Amino acid sequence: MFEQSGTSFSTSGSDIGWSPTVNGDTLLVELSLPAGQYPQNFSLSVPQLSHLDISPTASPRDMMTIAIGESDSCQNDVVCRANPTAGFTSASKAVARMVFTTSQGSFLCTGTLLNNTNTPKRNLFWTAAHCISTQTVANSLQTYWFYDAASCNGNTASAQATTLTGGAFLRHANTTRDTALLELKTAPPSGAFYAAWNSAAIGATGTSIIGIHHPSGDVKKYSLGSVTGLNTSIDGKTPLYRVVWNDGVTEGGSSGSALFTVASGGAYQLRGGLYGGYSYCTAQSDPDYYSRFSDVYSTISSFLGP
Repeated sequence: MFEQSGTSFSTSGSDIGWSPTVNGDTLLVELSLPAGQYPQNFSLSVPQLSHLDISPTASPRDMMTIAIGESDSCQNDVVCRANPTAGFTSASKAVARMVFTTSQGSFLCTGTLLNNTNTPKRNLFWTAAHCISTQTVANSLQTYWFYDAASCNGNTASAQATTLTGGAFLRHANTTRDTALLELKTAPPSGAFYAAWNSAAIGATGTSIIGIHHPSGDVKKYSLGSVTGLNTSIDGKTPLYRVVWNDGVTEGGSSGSALFTVASGGAYQLRGGLYGGYSYCTAQSDPDYYSRFSDVYSTISSFLGP
């Protein structure tokens, strides 16, 4: 069972709400109406179901670990990084696995919680428009936080791993630039980090970059590389950064994940989000492409602070 108020579904005119992922094939829905409202004046329908396969003997905890080991062998667990800096550790706590549902089925992406100067802080979440670009799909979003391996190259998830339901409000989507900004309807769990960002464009090829992501929905991984193109395009998406990895790659499920650079003080700053590309463990030098945060900053800046 789950409980959710009507206002947590949407205030944008949509009456579609999504439950969290649940075990089994039964879900109880109970509708509570305000005083003075009569049930006969309302109707409830189930326009869509998404069925995810998992062993019938699985425990509730197994729902958190279904994708462990799904990514390719050259991927790097974030918990495997030797002598991680405070900036790296903090940035990794801003990254969450995304599960969402469209008319074609359920999908995986990655998103990043963004710092902002609002009081109280808003739960702004950066990802790709090819992941979520409508309010209907945003309503279905479920996020997984601290979804890291319990140990380096381990096959179990951290005990801190937790999931957040309730969907999100769509605040911005640009399908040409492949950028999306969501606002989670439920506050992220304690310990989640609000990642720094930089509104300036990356100014030079050769700039070192870091990707933190959930390839194939697996536990959190990191990739290291450099920028090889500052203003490129692919599949009609433009302008994009082109990057090449020297350690790790990206996969399906990594889409929307942050492209980070490191500031002089050690803080990791978001500069874009993954559109896609051609990198594989067997083709590590083939490029990937990222949106440019700087191109949409003026459009979304009002959400980031007064």
